Amino acid sequence: SYIRTIKGDDAKKIFLVMNDYTKQICVEKVLKNGDIELYNRLKHIHDGIPEVYQVIENEEDIIVVEEYIQSPTLEEYRLQHHLEEDEIVAIMNQLLKILMALHASNPPIIHRDIKPENIFYNGYRVVLADFDIARSYKATQSKDTEVLGTVGYAAPEQFGFDETGVTADIYACGVLLNVLLTEELPYKKQADGTYRKIVAKATSSSPEDRYQSAQEMMKALNRVSVPTHLNFPNLSHPLRKIVFIVYSLLMLAATSTLKTKEVTSAFGLLLYRFWVFFTLIYIL
Repeated sequence: SYIRTIKGDDAKKIFLVMNDYTKQICVEKVLKNGDIELYNRLKHIHDGIPEVYQVIENEEDIIVVEEYIQSPTLEEYRLQHHLEEDEIVAIMNQLLKILMALHASNPPIIHRDIKPENIFYNGYRVVLADFDIARSYKATQSKDTEVLGTVGYAAPEQFGFDETGVTADIYACGVLLNVLLTEELPYKKQADGTYRKIVAKATSSSPEDRYQSAQEMMKALNRVSVPTHLNFPNLSHPLRKIVFIVYSLLMLAATSTLKTKEVTSAFGLLLYRFWVFFTLIYIL
């Protein structure tokens, strides 16, 4: 059943619909020049992208029925929340893991339009959406036949100079990292320190000089992100702060039950108090 129109133009129409049998809300896309092979391949990827339920082809276009993601976009989220460095790294890690799965497909699936507006994020989970200009890599093709992508995020080869490979998505990830850290595109303002080097390598004009895989960029990113290596929870969300504070207070109360006369208990008491003190300092 039709609910409402999300978008409607000559190239594609997007509707919010309900499955009358399951009562599940879905997104229905009618794409004029959709790649049916690509969407059939996306049906087999079940994590980090909207799940594709059905792909139907008719004479003029294809119809794709996919999961409805009830989360704000990353663009909406970042305008309403201050993103700390560790949360930014966590977001990028999730995104790069999604790209690892897409690029590991045979042939690789290249998104070609990674930007905050095409990523859903609710403070926990990252979902990469809008594969309408994605493509499968074809090694025999010398260059892209269409100019596609978003200016600022699109790699130079997407403007018809060369074939788009997996490093085009790496380029967009470099731009995204810079935007999340500075709120500006790299040509306007660059990230500080080691992050600047990561952005510069990822956004090199030459595909050969970029990180050659999402995994390679993830390793470089995690080498400079100390908080995530300590395995502390991401505390930028208010609810997580409250839960973590309550947990710390409970641990502090638990130490009062220890007997301090014995050496082992005294040592245990010291460890508990040190842990609570350190975590509270981290919150502050």
